[in-house]
Amino acid sequence: MWKMDSTGAENVKKNICMIIVLGATLIMASCSSSTPPMSTVGSVVPQLFTLQPTQNRQMLQKTAKGYLKTLLADPANEEFTLVNVDASLIEGGTENIVVTLPDRKTEKFHRRNFNFLADGYEGWVGYQSSKWKAGSSGSESEIDFDPKFYMSVIRLGNQLAASFLVEGQRYRLVYIGSDTHVLIKVDESKLPSEDALGAEVEIPVSPALEKPQQVSSAYSIIRLLFVSTVQSRAKNPNYRADLMLGLQDVNQIAKNSKVNITYEFAGFIDSAIDEVGKDFGTLLNEVQYNNPAVNAKRVELRADLVSMYVANNELCGAGKPSTNKTQGFSAISCITSLGHEIGHNFGMIHNWDGQTDTYIHGYRYGPDGGTLRFRTQMSYDCSPTCPRVPFYSNPRLSYQGQPLGTVAHHDVARAINERRASIESFYPPMPGVLKNKGRLEQGSPHPCLQDFAGSNIQFVACSPGPQQKWTLEPWGEAGTFRIVAPGGNCMVARADNSVLAEPCPATVKDSLLWMVSAQPDHTLKIQSYNRNLCLGSQPSLKPGPELLACDNGRYQSWINLDIPQ
Repeated sequence: MWKMDSTGAENVKKNICMIIVLGATLIMASCSSSTPPMSTVGSVVPQLFTLQPTQNRQMLQKTAKGYLKTLLADPANEEFTLVNVDASLIEGGTENIVVTLPDRKTEKFHRRNFNFLADGYEGWVGYQSSKWKAGSSGSESEIDFDPKFYMSVIRLGNQLAASFLVEGQRYRLVYIGSDTHVLIKVDESKLPSEDALGAEVEIPVSPALEKPQQVSSAYSIIRLLFVSTVQSRAKNPNYRADLMLGLQDVNQIAKNSKVNITYEFAGFIDSAIDEVGKDFGTLLNEVQYNNPAVNAKRVELRADLVSMYVANNELCGAGKPSTNKTQGFSAISCITSLGHEIGHNFGMIHNWDGQTDTYIHGYRYGPDGGTLRFRTQMSYDCSPTCPRVPFYSNPRLSYQGQPLGTVAHHDVARAINERRASIESFYPPMPGVLKNKGRLEQGSPHPCLQDFAGSNIQFVACSPGPQQKWTLEPWGEAGTFRIVAPGGNCMVARADNSVLAEPCPATVKDSLLWMVSAQPDHTLKIQSYNRNLCLGSQPSLKPGPELLACDNGRYQSWINLDIPQ
């Protein structure tokens, strides 16, 4: 959801072919060199991958086996280059990453976010600053990065899954086994269509969707459950990493668009759903209506939304268009379509047809003869193509002076914000650990909160049991929460800035009210109501939490994560 190196190989690259074992030996004939000279940028910034000599596509197709063979069969995968990756770069301390492409173009990405995800996955997101904004007197609405340059990487051990854009051109980084990754240049015009095969589809919108709903909190946590089919697991052995990449990207799209949602991983279900003989719509209906095991797990994990990953490539995806709990399902074959299909679950639709009087449409901008062309997440493509940018339509944001939507008809960001409370309330909040990011990164063996007898709250070693599962419950009239311990006690902010636990009262008390907000790295900031004091830890690693003057530091950042076992 990449490292270029020029050491060695320069004297031998023209005549020697590389032999790579990918379960079976690929005999290299007619090799091409991909090792460029050292660039100025690459010499001072670490590179994510090193290009390796690679067979041309025709030879690869004759000899490849396993997942590489599957990837080669996809017509959207235009160009393949074998690479060695430096997975160690995907960590919170890496500020910049460089990639050098087979055409010798080198680009640098600056860290936007680093994310701790579930099941041991970590994520790194990078952008390039907007040169247009820096060189003009753009308004405050002008976005500060160039959306045609985007990098999203997921790491699990030494394996990476990544998607990135360079001047709007998409590339993928895919693990293919035997400690080998492949860089793929993607021709997005050859991907399956979104939702309907090139045709605009009228989707009925219920009157309830047109009424803004009362939002009770400053942001929402919406839990997302991933389901795989028998065929999707067989087709893509890296499906879990790819789905985590999709989760990271949909959270980034929400953040970019000023949508106040964090999508939280609810779990994986490796279902027994068989795709044989079923079209895309049938598969989506099956997981929604005809799979008791999936629906029982959804209830157990309190998953507000469910997305199924399928091998069927009839479409890139499809999503049920409603904010109704029974309709909270989507199916995807393209990971990059997750944000689009989730948009349908909020009742969002494609392009404005000139007939409806709503603002729930995607936006596209592609004037004849113009160089600026783009489309937001819910929009169909233009002709000629408009690159899809990581935004929902939002007229309060602009790209090179052009608004990303219109107030009357293209404001998906507003509409999702108005509807997020409905979807968030499909299930009660899921208890999760409260893990202090600063203590975790400092290497403390005691980063998690636990309450003990006698109102005491201490930092302890994290454990998977229920004794560390805190629940953030909406409480009060100001979009506030109370924080409830496993035994039923509530976290209390004392006047002396200590933090204790006491029985939860029946009536609202200010000392038990907390304002909770999502941070760019998907951690939480927890602030005592009506006080500029935040729940945190001293860098000196005192045994218990304290109320500290609010800042944006890591010792006041909390990872609230329930990791299914």
